[in-house]
Amino acid sequence: MREICIDYKQLGNRIRTERKRQLLTQGKLAEMVEISPSFLGHIERGTRKASVETIIGLSLRLGISMDELFTESYDMIYGEKNGILI
Repeated sequence: MREICIDYKQLGNRIRTERKRQLLTQGKLAEMVEISPSFLGHIERGTRKASVETIIGLSLRLGISMDELFTESYDMIYGEKNGILI
């Protein structure tokens, strides 16, 4: 069985880094994505998980692709069934 594990702290760091690079405050980006600044802070720290819709909104507002956003944020873990990697 194949499983995807997302490192939410890494994802949050990527969002924070890009937000700061663009000189956006948490409040401004949160307003653009229609979430609370507090929730954005949790996303950036990796203490809360965002919905797919929110992550897409962040990607669009920051002008970066989902690939860029998730780079180094996930690992594929492969299970083994009857000696065969699946």
